[in-house]
Amino acid sequence: MSEEKPKRTPAILKTHFHKRGDGQWAIDAIKGIDLKPRDGREENGFFSIEDDLVVAQPLVGTIRSVLGQSIVPIVVQVPGEPVLRCLGTGFFISCSGLFVTAAHVITGPIEKQYGSVTEHDNRTWNFGSLALGVMIPLNPLFQGSAYIFRDIEWATFLGQRAENPLPIRGVDLKLTSDTAVCKVSPIAEGVPHQPLACNVA
Repeated sequence: MSEEKPKRTPAILKTHFHKRGDGQWAIDAIKGIDLKPRDGREENGFFSIEDDLVVAQPLVGTIRSVLGQSIVPIVVQVPGEPVLRCLGTGFFISCSGLFVTAAHVITGPIEKQYGSVTEHDNRTWNFGSLALGVMIPLNPLFQGSAYIFRDIEWATFLGQRAENPLPIRGVDLKLTSDTAVCKVSPIAEGVPHQPLACNVA
């Protein structure tokens, strides 16, 4: 009879970037963060993360706020509507604002024909006055429970003219991969985005 292996706590390696005096980005803190189920409850490998303090000077925050700077919701605001529509989530892969999400999240406004989205040419769409971007949480220990909105400046994904019955609705295009790389506008001058690192357990 084989012994059952003890369950390992998943963890993530979190880096924290800053801009050096010479204008280059650099890591100024790195820490492994254990991801424990809140109240010990886990279902089929999924659970809400127990929040706790993260301290690795100058990185100070809560687990949720620190990870929330790397994994963010993508939202769209249709002109004239008083609400934001959440399209999905994605994560930063560079401190300069490169960001990865599912291509169907970015093409959602095209497919659903929100606002004044128009095809500019066979490779480019213009979102007009539609506001497409991400919501980045502020650090609740120092800035309160709030978010800031930053625009998605551009996005790219693989697609081709549709030759089957499953194109993006209203557009003669189909996705050939469900991955999109985007560029998010800076938080502020000299303030880096905080990319997701890697799973260490």
